[in-house]
Amino acid sequence: MAKVLISIPYARCLKTFLDTPIYRELRARHSVTIVSYLADCPGFAESYGGPAVGFQPGAMIHGRLRRAAYALFESHRVMGFLFRWRKRHTWLPWHALLNTSGNVRRRRPWVRAALWLISVIGDRVRMDEVLKSLLGGWIFQDKEVDHLFRTESPDVLVCTSHGSEQEAILCHLARKYGVATILAPNTLDAFLFHGFLAHRYDRICAAGPKDRWLLEHLHGYPPDRIVDLGVISNRYYSSLASEERDGGLRQRLRIGSDARILYYLSVAKAYYTDLLPALDHLLDAIKNGRLADTVIVIRAAPGDDVDVLRRRYGEDPRMRIQIAGPKSVGMVDCPDFTKDVDAEHVEFVETLRDSAVVVMSATTSAFLHAATFGIPTIANVAELSAYPTWSVSPRRNVAWDGMGMFAMGLPVARTLDQLVDKVAERFADPNKDEAVWERILEQWDYQNERYVDDFLDVVARS
Repeated sequence: MAKVLISIPYARCLKTFLDTPIYRELRARHSVTIVSYLADCPGFAESYGGPAVGFQPGAMIHGRLRRAAYALFESHRVMGFLFRWRKRHTWLPWHALLNTSGNVRRRRPWVRAALWLISVIGDRVRMDEVLKSLLGGWIFQDKEVDHLFRTESPDVLVCTSHGSEQEAILCHLARKYGVATILAPNTLDAFLFHGFLAHRYDRICAAGPKDRWLLEHLHGYPPDRIVDLGVISNRYYSSLASEERDGGLRQRLRIGSDARILYYLSVAKAYYTDLLPALDHLLDAIKNGRLADTVIVIRAAPGDDVDVLRRRYGEDPRMRIQIAGPKSVGMVDCPDFTKDVDAEHVEFVETLRDSAVVVMSATTSAFLHAATFGIPTIANVAELSAYPTWSVSPRRNVAWDGMGMFAMGLPVARTLDQLVDKVAERFADPNKDEAVWERILEQWDYQNERYVDDFLDVVARS
């Protein structure tokens, strides 16, 4: 029995690791300690505990000076990587800043010059590693976590997010105490936009051939230390879909058996301000018969967005509002752990499988889930029309197509009329994009049905 530390720095790591069969088997076979800010949330221990499971509050950097030093070498790590691959695989946001309201404004000239200098040094010298070797012992001081390593003597550290502050501390201590490290990242773009590898991991789990290629060619990671695991959440959702359910989704949503469901995924809407015109346009198309016999189920993040949607569409018989849980949107406060661990995911999977078409606000990882179940999916970038096409604007980011999804044929609507047309086309021919899904899954998901056993083998050999 190995002693395994599992880092959960964000709520979204629950659906990509802790809720999945991988964790359930780890918990059954090994001694596990979960390190997370969620450890003190009511119900967390009951949901994820067990006879050999312990909990440790999340690790964080203390003190302004330490945090400033950490921010400095993280800037070198991320900007240096983007600079190195700027002409082929990435782009640089030197000349603008995206603030929290989604507005884009130009940086001052001296800030742009400083970022350029940080990028060049980060690329040429790997200053992040130099600073980490010199200052890591001072920056990553956390007495409680250090005590955990000394007293528990863990064999393996499992990281579930590439580049988080918590995992910077844990990986520093893992190196200090000779603990093996495994990275199973919670996002598909972990090796493309998140900078150089934040730690010299002993093993890294790749979602698909594209991940492996990025690790080998952009990060110089040894091929024999890559684990071809596949998209963990896809296998998890597939297992949920195979279980017997009550089949009462339409009854709960008050949707007739003959109506088509258009599933609108807008959980990442914080910067996408043109959602309401898109919904209005789709509702008009339903009303005038272009998309007849259709009900829109919009999945939105909790908060102000839901209130706006309820005031505008609450009484509309063609609209249903589904509130995504914190595991889906990655909220940082405490989720409700008194519910069944699978409940939030079951709702999503049931709605997804019963949908005729899925529409995403720009692009999210949901297109891989939809592709797994063969559901036609459209990326609505018309929502981004209010933004400029330069720098870190969401419109610029999506148009760049860094992951190559549009190039592989992912349907994209750039105007509202085009959105209606593409939905109608897929109502008429649900298999229209079958070859597209095969290409995307072939590149981005190994679809490894042995993923649990393969991960456990890596833990046992570490």
